[in-house]
Amino acid sequence: MVLRSDADVNKIEMKNRLDMRDKIASDMPKDTFFILDPKKGIDSNVFYLTGARFPGVALAFFKGKTGGDYYLFVPQTTAEEEVWQLPLPRREAVIRNMAGHVGSLKVMDKKMMEGIVARQKKGLKEGDNDVLENRIAQFRMVKTDMEINRMLAAANATEYAFRSLMMGGGLEGRREKSVRYLIDSFLVDGALEDEEAGPAFPTIVATPEHALCLHYDFSSEGSSMGDRVVTKRDYIVVDAGARVSGYCCDVTRTIPISKRSFRGYRRGLYEALLLAQKRLVSGIKPRMTFGELNMLMAEEIFDALKSEGALTRSARSDPVGAHTEAMWRLMQHGIGHPVGVDFHDAVYYDDLKDRKDGKAKEKSGALLYDPFRYVSGKVAVPNGAVITVEPGIYVTKDSKILRQEYGGHGLGMRIEDTILVTDSLGTCNVNLTKGIPKEISKLEKMC
Repeated sequence: MVLRSDADVNKIEMKNRLDMRDKIASDMPKDTFFILDPKKGIDSNVFYLTGARFPGVALAFFKGKTGGDYYLFVPQTTAEEEVWQLPLPRREAVIRNMAGHVGSLKVMDKKMMEGIVARQKKGLKEGDNDVLENRIAQFRMVKTDMEINRMLAAANATEYAFRSLMMGGGLEGRREKSVRYLIDSFLVDGALEDEEAGPAFPTIVATPEHALCLHYDFSSEGSSMGDRVVTKRDYIVVDAGARVSGYCCDVTRTIPISKRSFRGYRRGLYEALLLAQKRLVSGIKPRMTFGELNMLMAEEIFDALKSEGALTRSARSDPVGAHTEAMWRLMQHGIGHPVGVDFHDAVYYDDLKDRKDGKAKEKSGALLYDPFRYVSGKVAVPNGAVITVEPGIYVTKDSKILRQEYGGHGLGMRIEDTILVTDSLGTCNVNLTKGIPKEISKLEKMC
């Protein structure tokens, strides 16, 4: 895969967006209208269909008996507002960015939205946004060549950031939050040609015991989290990724601070995790479900720990093998999630009821501690999808399946890569982030 020039990418990308709008318009029922309005934030579906990625942009679709029309409503900043904030792109700039592939899309000032919607929706009924968003998700899960091009750029920026962090030294004595600020600056520097480049999500930096908290986020105002000082005996789990040209990358590395970081049981656990992760990357096949992948992850980690000699005798002889509650507690989460416009990207459901049920459970808080909260086990991975493969091992004091010398230490470790799942390129899968070191020998050379 070769990165093309940004101008060429933009022309092809905008033609792809026009084609997607036309396909979705033909799929939607007649006499309906749909509105995607994020109010103040950025709607990733609006960006996917139009290329407009800035706050408050709304997209409306009206389909009568004879055809459909799209309206893109672009907010405009006033001269007074521009004293305090950067101006938003004008509608003319949005049209120019579409490189001639506007099609039936009408780009309007958002001040006109209320009147236009009121006029256009007469005789139409409001459609089910779950239907629309699920159809868009079906397209979003399969990446085009141009999207992969964007994601390669994000992967390159992420690799630059991780290598800069690993090779720069001086991590010992810093607080976790200081390391986070450092890698975030590298994520920006990794793609200076993109004025919007930067972290795709809140970066996680956690010392061994803090890595037991999967989303160790100390960005909340007044939080004392992140104050832990990194020592030479530590490693740090860094979960970070760049967003470049609107597309994300997601990587986790468990990074030693010195050659003393991976000694004894830590080295054994890490080597087992690395072996399992590599097998998973090559073992994923298109059309497998996330449920099947989660089961495969449990089996690979179990087998790797067994080879390492880390499992108790009772765990090794358990006829259920990898599929015990104790094993799932050791892993804590599923294999990963789709990546693309969002770092937890859109998911398509064959049965719309599954989508609605998942949203209802998430709203109620029922999924808050579900290890597979982000992707239902029923969701299949299509050929051409990009997903993360991020197995982890989380050892608590009640980790019952580990031998005494491996268990009870209170630590977490994770390894994550961003993977293009395909059987169309001669090999089964392409690791977009393979350039970021994860073998102990390579990591220790960079300490």
